[in-house]
Amino acid sequence: MSYKGRAVAGGHKFRRAIGLVGGAGMLLAACSSNPTPASSKSGGGGLSGVSGKLTVAVFNPFSGADASFGPLMMSGCIPAVNLINKDGGIYGHDLTCTPVDTRGDPADAVPAANKLIATQSNLVMVIGPSSDEASATVPIFNAAKVPMFPDAGNAEFDRSNFTYLWRLIPPDAADGYAQAIWARRQGYTRAALIYASNVGFSNGPSGASAGFPALGGKIVYSANLTPDQPTYESTISAMLAKNPQVILYEAGPRTSTTFFSELKSLGHLIPTIGPETIYEPQWEKSVGGVIGTSTLAKTVTIVEAYVNTSSAGWPAFHQALLAAASQIPQASTYSNDPFTIANYDGVNMVALAMLMKKTINRTVINDTMNSLITPGPGKVVCNSFSACKTDILAGKKIQYVGAGGAIQLNQWHNAGGSYHVITDALKPTTLGQISAGAVAALIGKKG
Repeated sequence: MSYKGRAVAGGHKFRRAIGLVGGAGMLLAACSSNPTPASSKSGGGGLSGVSGKLTVAVFNPFSGADASFGPLMMSGCIPAVNLINKDGGIYGHDLTCTPVDTRGDPADAVPAANKLIATQSNLVMVIGPSSDEASATVPIFNAAKVPMFPDAGNAEFDRSNFTYLWRLIPPDAADGYAQAIWARRQGYTRAALIYASNVGFSNGPSGASAGFPALGGKIVYSANLTPDQPTYESTISAMLAKNPQVILYEAGPRTSTTFFSELKSLGHLIPTIGPETIYEPQWEKSVGGVIGTSTLAKTVTIVEAYVNTSSAGWPAFHQALLAAASQIPQASTYSNDPFTIANYDGVNMVALAMLMKKTINRTVINDTMNSLITPGPGKVVCNSFSACKTDILAGKKIQYVGAGGAIQLNQWHNAGGSYHVITDALKPTTLGQISAGAVAALIGKKG
């Protein structure tokens, strides 16, 4: 799944992030008024010399073009921290979600990362960075041994040596693999691959271009669209000459409005499959305005990350999310958002790793993270911080199964992901499901 900005360029797509832009200031005020008190409960569990709250830094844009990202990342942090604090914290220490505004720019993010590490002695983890600044700042956090949970889908992290990076949502290319699976299930054997050329859409095509042929299909035409051009007629004509049965597609609203308008005028609205970024309200309004909303619903199919809300851990998360409505604008809309849930689970993983290691030292808990989510002989399954804490303190070995179900990570600390397929995103109709196993198998088939 692509990780940056659902309706703008760059990485993971947040389907509900658009609605959070107006609440960013409200959420910042709620969470940053007292980010790190001078003192708090005393340390415990053999700890000494540490006072104050433990900092969970939400390292994302809170201003600029991608200002919606930070509040969305907060929406997972706050419920987790509230539940942990309600249950006594970590060895007497409460946690706090502290926003750190990267402005979506590496030039601002690098000094912000260095300052965070230098000044926050109680820093235990980072939620982020986003795709805007991940390339520049992941090495900084990794060198400082800060566990991080990025919302960056960049391919460079698919198989990296950054051991403190834990990506709980699939990388960008997974979207493309899922789209290829759905296209082949519909019987399509000839596909055109059309993606915008800007950085936000640079990784998804790799999954589609590798996955579709691996399943026996053929990419008959491929093109990158330069965003926001006045016409794409030459590209469309070249594509149509190759007689594709389906378009695997991703581009922003302005680019797509021109593309689909011209495609319609040439009489060839071909079935199109894409990720959730192409069905944001602005995208649907713009494209639907030129080809008709009913036609849009019949033409465009969306493959998006799927969250299992029947997981045993989901009710505790959901209740905590709703209880934090005064801190999280539009909290109720995030109960099945994969990013919200991933961040909630990430905070719990770090907190539980500390309990397992009997320390709040972030630099020594990393090797515990995989073990606490992995099944094994004699392990008990627990689904919330409170239940897992009880088991750990009772001397039991645990497997934490999170709000979205079991967390499965590969050797590079990357998750796979389940997908569901919908049409008409404003009034979604589910067409089918794509399992994490099917996506993982196709990625493996690539070799």
